[in-house]
Amino acid sequence: MRIQLVKGVNLNIVPSQQFKTTKILVSFIKNIKSKEELAQRMLLANYMEMCSQKYPTQIDISKELSKMYGASFGSSVERRGTCHIVNFSMDYIENKFLKGKEDLFNEALSFLKEIIFNPLISEDGLDKDTLERQKVNAINYLKSIKEDKQTYAISQLRKLFFDQEIQRVSSFGQIEDVKKLDSEELKQAYQSLIKNDAVEITICGDVDIDNVFKQMKTLPFSPREEYKYNLFYTQDLKDEVTTKVDHEDLAQSKLDLAFRLPVEYRGDLHYAALVFNSLFGGSALSLLFTVVREKLSMAYYASSNFEPFSQFLVVQTGIAYENKDKVQELILEQLKRLEDGDFSDKLLEQNKNNLVNSYISRLDNQTATITRTQSDALTKKGVRQDDWIANLKKVTKEDVQKVARLAKLQAIYLIGS
Repeated sequence: MRIQLVKGVNLNIVPSQQFKTTKILVSFIKNIKSKEELAQRMLLANYMEMCSQKYPTQIDISKELSKMYGASFGSSVERRGTCHIVNFSMDYIENKFLKGKEDLFNEALSFLKEIIFNPLISEDGLDKDTLERQKVNAINYLKSIKEDKQTYAISQLRKLFFDQEIQRVSSFGQIEDVKKLDSEELKQAYQSLIKNDAVEITICGDVDIDNVFKQMKTLPFSPREEYKYNLFYTQDLKDEVTTKVDHEDLAQSKLDLAFRLPVEYRGDLHYAALVFNSLFGGSALSLLFTVVREKLSMAYYASSNFEPFSQFLVVQTGIAYENKDKVQELILEQLKRLEDGDFSDKLLEQNKNNLVNSYISRLDNQTATITRTQSDALTKKGVRQDDWIANLKKVTKEDVQKVARLAKLQAIYLIGS
């Protein structure tokens, strides 16, 4: 059920009695124009999670959450295609598990209302000490990415693959941009977020729909432009493969490959792309896992992942440096096998069944339910459970071959020695 609260602000309600908690997700969505905005919105989200006018310290926030029987609250940022999303999420226990049968919805909503609409921001700006702590935390986190070589390798691969600067940068921003941020800048970023961002609110749990709608209408959102952004990022195919090698003394080298895979989300080849990725490197039954890792022992790990909102197909491997050329050759061989249909019908069905089972299991996961509902709202391409399963099961070997032929190598990143 999707209801407009005011222009540009929508409420999605998923009534369910299968979970022990009710989950609320408030998402602010913007098509950002610069990489500096990534840092602004990340730091702002972290700051708002830590304090408000009524709860000026993290201790005050923790005490309030404990009054709601240990409710949980947090903020996060993510990028989906061309859009940057700031999330505020809250979970609280269902009424039927409370002795007094009290309804915590109104308390939870009051808490979120305070956090979102009454941050610790005055005419003079943000609280200096809290802001500085969050800047230090953010910078330390971004520095730590360098130490996690698997994450670092992906970050470097993105820089090689994407043409657009914003797409190259992590959704958390860059260290140099975080360092430059000041109180006034973040104050303006907050005002823009509250007044201009499209808003999607999603609630999943055993709730009274009429009461939820009534109470949500009290949130002081002003009308704003309807969400009209093109969520999907696309770029032209490059004529040459971009390659970069960083020499570091590592026990395990990282070899990552990026492919452009122009398959539209929920389009004609969407389900075929899911099966293709599962066969390529997205499961324990994939060619990368069973051949490159298990049979030939040429990789410590080998997997693939597809980001449909940015047409970004990535292969990640951990290898011995001296095997780099052979591993790259093997990766491309597995892709060629999928192009040629050189895989058994049994393997195809096994991967399809695994995808269906995984999908069904996620139906019992509240976070997955919330995420799916949010994606349906953003893309306006929702699909019923039975249709999803039927579409997946209809995928043929020829469909997988079509997808495999669309995958074109664009970038290679290697770190090790």
